[in-house]
Amino acid sequence: MELKALKEEREKEKETFRQKEFERLQEIEYERYDSLMTKALETSDLPKSPYVVKKMAEYMLLGLNEGIELTPDDVIPLVRDEIQGDLRDMFSAMPEEVVEKLIGKETLGRIRKKNLSKAKSAPPAPVKSAIKDSGAKQGNSKPADPKAKNFKDFFGF
Repeated sequence: MELKALKEEREKEKETFRQKEFERLQEIEYERYDSLMTKALETSDLPKSPYVVKKMAEYMLLGLNEGIELTPDDVIPLVRDEIQGDLRDMFSAMPEEVVEKLIGKETLGRIRKKNLSKAKSAPPAPVKSAIKDSGAKQGNSKPADPKAKNFKDFFGF
């Protein structure tokens, strides 16, 4: 009886140790991925928000399910394209009033001011004549071929 109790206690200790070791390794991997994602997001134009981090994790998990280990740097372009596409689709389907409510008048004002200052500081584009003068004859035009026939003569009308 005593031997059986000792054996069970030893098994519980082993299981507890395995569980703690697993949690320790899990925490190390969490920290590693967190630092990799933070570094990747610092070099990109995406914010470190729960939404963006979740999207990155989803793409990385998809890769793991296919046997490919992707890094946060690998999935940043995919996440950016998906988010920009989703926002573009959403905003294009909404009335302007709703977009203004979502974005906010202050943000729209900043965007307008930026665009105005950009337009004012840009040098005026030179106006090019896209239409050629058809009234003047060019000196290099070929003289009419005396043997050339018009439509009626060619088809015998």
